[in-house]
Amino acid sequence: DIAEDTAAGKPNYAAPLQPFARILLFLAISIVLLIILWGYPFPPVVRLLVMVQVLAFALYSCHPFRLKNSPVAAVLLDAIYSGTLFYIIALQLSIGSFLWKYVLLISAFGLFKGLRNIIFHLVADKKFDTKAGKETVAHIISERQATKTQEALWLIESSFLIVLSYYTTTTTFIIVLLGFIIILIKRHFYSDDFQENNHNKLQWLGELNTLYELWLPLAAITGVMWQKGIVHLVISWALLLFVFPYTRKVFHELYIALYNAFYFVSDLYFVYTKPYFDIGKFIRRIFRR
Repeated sequence: DIAEDTAAGKPNYAAPLQPFARILLFLAISIVLLIILWGYPFPPVVRLLVMVQVLAFALYSCHPFRLKNSPVAAVLLDAIYSGTLFYIIALQLSIGSFLWKYVLLISAFGLFKGLRNIIFHLVADKKFDTKAGKETVAHIISERQATKTQEALWLIESSFLIVLSYYTTTTTFIIVLLGFIIILIKRHFYSDDFQENNHNKLQWLGELNTLYELWLPLAAITGVMWQKGIVHLVISWALLLFVFPYTRKVFHELYIALYNAFYFVSDLYFVYTKPYFDIGKFIRRIFRR
C-alpha cells in the first residue's frame, strides 16, 4: 500500500522502513504464525481455514492480483478474510465440533457485519482514494445510498447476532437485546436532526459499533459470571470498566434509555389529557439547548 498511501497523503507505518527491514518484519510475523499454527494441536479444519484466510488476504492485497482495487471484489474479500473466517475459527475452537446450524448463523453474521464495516471505512477514506486514483464503492453509490445500505446491513447482522446470543445464556441474550434497542432509540434521536445537521448521519453510523465495543463484552462477561455468584460478577464488571474505558459509556447508554422512556410515556399521557402541550418534546428541546 506504500505507493498508493503516499499518493493519497495517508500515513503508512511501513514506508519509513528500509526494504530489508520490511522483508524481515514480514518474515518474522509469518514464522510466528507458522509456529503457532503447526506447533499447537489445532484441529485440521482450523489450519485449513487459516490458510484460506491468508490466501484471501494475499488475493486482496498483493500483486499481481490486488483485488483491493476492484470495487466489488474488494468489499467481498475484506468481509470474508477480516471477519467472517475469524468468527468461524473462533466457533470451531470454542465448541470443538462443526455444527452447521451455528456455522451458517455466524457466517451470515460475519459477512453482513464485514460488508457494513468496509463500506463505512471506504466512505470515510473516499477523499484519500480519490487522490490515489482509486475507484471504490464509495465512488459508485451516493452518500445517501451508502448510509441506507449500512443501516440495512446493520439490521441484518444484528438480527443474526441476537439469534446467536439466544443460544448462549438468557442473561447474555437480554443484554445484547437491550443494547440493540438502545441503539435504535439513539437512531430515532439523531434522525430528528437529519434535516438540520448532515453530520448526524455519520454520527449515527459511528454508533453502530457500540453494540460490539460495549454491549457484547458486557453481555459475555455477565452471562458467564452470573452463574458463579455476585462476587465474581462485581469483580468482573470492575475489571471490565477499568481495563476497557469505553465500557464506562454504559452509564450514558442507560441514561439515554431511561430519558427516552420517560418522554415516551409522558407523550402517551399528555396526548389524552393535554393534547395541545407535548411535554416530551418540550424536555427534549431543553436538553438539546
